[in-house]
Amino acid sequence: MILSIARFYTSRATKSDRGWEIRHVISPDELHEDVSNSAYQNMMAAETIRLALRLADRGLVTVSDLEHARLLAVADGLVVPRTPEGLIDESDGFSELPLPDPDHQPKPDEPLRQIKQADVLMLFAMHPETYDAATLRVHYALYEPLTRHLSSLSEAMHSLVARRAGLNSDADHYLHAATRIDLQDTHQNTDEGLHLATHGGIWQAVVIGCGGVHPADDALHLAPRLPAGWNRLSFPLCYRGSRLRVTIDHEVVTVSLTAGDPVPISIDGRLVLLGTETPITLDRWRRAA
Repeated sequence: MILSIARFYTSRATKSDRGWEIRHVISPDELHEDVSNSAYQNMMAAETIRLALRLADRGLVTVSDLEHARLLAVADGLVVPRTPEGLIDESDGFSELPLPDPDHQPKPDEPLRQIKQADVLMLFAMHPETYDAATLRVHYALYEPLTRHLSSLSEAMHSLVARRAGLNSDADHYLHAATRIDLQDTHQNTDEGLHLATHGGIWQAVVIGCGGVHPADDALHLAPRLPAGWNRLSFPLCYRGSRLRVTIDHEVVTVSLTAGDPVPISIDGRLVLLGTETPITLDRWRRAA
């Protein structure tokens, strides 16, 4: 399946003097249809293609030398639009669109620089190891004010990215907004059914954002960012087939292996092997506000 998706993305890529472009798509920001070079789609396409190549290198899928070379060329050459300031642009020309004017009623087909839901910020949610907090903050400052949150999926992703960026007030605000969608029916459609994808986003905002969970090749990484108003956070995880229980408060982090083989755990950069004998409890580090 991964190879098929990689092949599809490669078939949609067109070579130009800019590199490889994927034109005529709809990005997560569904207020703008038929855009070219969605930064989110192009970067996710590149990651998917590279994953297929890693599988090929391990002998799990088969590609010819010619196809391998084309896949690699597309993955390395997909265009990522940039704003005049050098930040990631949502898609070609997005940063050049006019801002909404409260005194002007736009025409139905008039494109404006506004966003339906997390788009570039969703990209940061998907790639925690790629961007530092400073990069998140500058992009968050650019895109958060433009976002209308017309999708129930948006607030949870904003909370996750804000938490990683150290913007804890915004992270708390959007986490609360996401939980209210069904608890208080803020979108006025809960009678049609619960927003289950939003519930998944809330789980990510809590476990990945507040719990700081990031599975990597070397270990399961934890970098908790417990909100100031919370006393404790506890959640189960499954990592490499082993079942864990993580408990975080403002003093310590405790990780227990409840079933399965020992697994490597990294807590704030401190690598330990978690076995079945006793839980691992480490003093929590103090983070600057």
